[in-house]
Amino acid sequence: MSLYTQIRIYLFCLLKWLQKYNSVFLPAVPVFVIEMVLKILGLGINQYFGSGWNIYDFSVTLLSVCGVIILSLVPSFVYVVILRPLRLLRLFKLKKRYRDVFGTLVLLTPLMCSTAIVMLVLYYYFAIIGMELFAGYDMRNCCV
Repeated sequence: MSLYTQIRIYLFCLLKWLQKYNSVFLPAVPVFVIEMVLKILGLGINQYFGSGWNIYDFSVTLLSVCGVIILSLVPSFVYVVILRPLRLLRLFKLKKRYRDVFGTLVLLTPLMCSTAIVMLVLYYYFAIIGMELFAGYDMRNCCV
């Protein structure tokens, strides 16, 4: 079985599972909407959209509502459930400790990217050395 076929089977099973348990995730959407409306009424629109976390909450809630509408109109379009993991990031606004960890990850991302580039260059360098060392060997039936 090819890797492409295995990936397709895995994605098909994952999407079927998410479609089957859609009713478990559905009650969370009205809670998000109620929270968003109460915050907008309490803070006012300008102050609500002044915070980055509130903008994130608004976009996650809006995407959740759009996902529910799309799934109710077109039940076969289950790819919209890929947006559900974005809800987990709402946990970062609950505790300052989570926000600190998230902020640290955001600050370290450029440094991690430069480290990844260095590792990629080293990988490429050793791949060239390997190609030069094993160029004379016939590797067609090496694993049989």
